[in-house]
Amino acid sequence: MTLNKNFIVIFSLFAAYLFLVMLDSLVKYLAEFVLIEQLLWARYFFHLIFILLFFLIKKPSINFKKNFKIQLLRSVLMISITVLLFISLKNIDLTNVYVLFFSAPIFLALMASFFLKDNLSKTGWLLTILSFVSIFYALEPEKFTFTVYTFMPLIAGLAYAAYQFLTKLLSKDKEPFTAVFYTAILGTLLFTIYSLVQWTPITQPIYWVGLVLIGFFGFLSHLLIIYSIQLSNLSFVSNFQYSQIIWGAIFNYFIFNIAISDKKLIGIFLVIIFGLLFIKTEMSKIEKI
Repeated sequence: MTLNKNFIVIFSLFAAYLFLVMLDSLVKYLAEFVLIEQLLWARYFFHLIFILLFFLIKKPSINFKKNFKIQLLRSVLMISITVLLFISLKNIDLTNVYVLFFSAPIFLALMASFFLKDNLSKTGWLLTILSFVSIFYALEPEKFTFTVYTFMPLIAGLAYAAYQFLTKLLSKDKEPFTAVFYTAILGTLLFTIYSLVQWTPITQPIYWVGLVLIGFFGFLSHLLIIYSIQLSNLSFVSNFQYSQIIWGAIFNYFIFNIAISDKKLIGIFLVIIFGLLFIKTEMSKIEKI
């Protein structure tokens, strides 16, 4: 990458993952006042509205027939991830959700190794073990209550790994708008139908502002990530996912008034370090596809 392109990608990724944390923070806050299914509806309905506005202004090309099966599978994965994370955010500390979710890069490399028939190196296996041990340590198991919600971010991490893998395949088409469009349409249809069955009136105007922002942050963050993958590579983009843990800890403190302990801080630091080392040593395989 050239210097200018490198700067654009880095700036875009920091912004994208900040927007995702802002989205999740809004969800966690609004979940006390709005039903989860209504939050899910807003995530995709307003996402679609912003995509349509983007389409009217930019008029990007869309080929709905190209890679239809991959696009559909990718959309189903993203919707599943959203459901799992939204439920987790209501029931688990914001930082812990991210710590669990960041098993995704490890799952992604394991997935790439399986499909590309290229096994992990000894260093890769060691970093995998150290990463999962760090995740467990960062959760502070003596304080953390393990429930069914604990496994949701882990499953979401696995689904996100598959999502990224498919995103890399689709990025060759140079049609990022199409990839975002599919997810928005499918999510809007599913959650509009579901929400209408048991819609609860939302009387506070400020909650509606939050619902609109959820869709906006979702649209913008994923569009920036897709563009970044096109301009660089998946390994480089994956490095910046860990900024979500840092943003999450900051938001957790200033918005939800939850301080981070020294032990959790050490655990998060180790998760980031081992994760970045893992990406550097193993994820280059994905660029062969």
